[in-house]
Amino acid sequence: MEPYDGFTDPIDHLESYKVLMIIQEATDALLYIDFPVTIQKAARAWYSEFQLRSIDSFEQLKHSFVIYFNTNRNVPRTSDSLFSIKQGETETLRDFMAHFNKTTLEVKDLNEDIAISIMKRILMKIEEEEYLRHPSSMKASPRSHDRKKYCRFHYNHGHDTE
Repeated sequence: MEPYDGFTDPIDHLESYKVLMIIQEATDALLYIDFPVTIQKAARAWYSEFQLRSIDSFEQLKHSFVIYFNTNRNVPRTSDSLFSIKQGETETLRDFMAHFNKTTLEVKDLNEDIAISIMKRILMKIEEEEYLRHPSSMKASPRSHDRKKYCRFHYNHGHDTE
């Protein structure tokens, strides 16, 4: 288990610590006594300034720890946060899709229909970007192509292949 330095989510650290200690069948007193071994840097400084006599249990220590390091908590993402995802100029579409999919896994109670709708909107915006080039004009005579075929590019530009 990585020592907590005060710059990550304190809840994650506490959950990992408790699981580790439960495996060892630790009592509340042992949780309280062993906790300082799992912290370093800013967390160690916080603990050093802490008035230990004011804490009677691990629950109180945990509560104080979370309150102090609360600003480092991971805030659960919402579906709305997916709207803010943008493809970087040098990011491939594949990498962008992987990033988007990874982010959707962080959204609690994600509605799949909403995620798909957001993805469609994002892809429509990507299509409008300057770095996306439209295909060049056809080299062969239009008469040699199947007139029943149709594409979105032609629809978006006001005509079809007929």
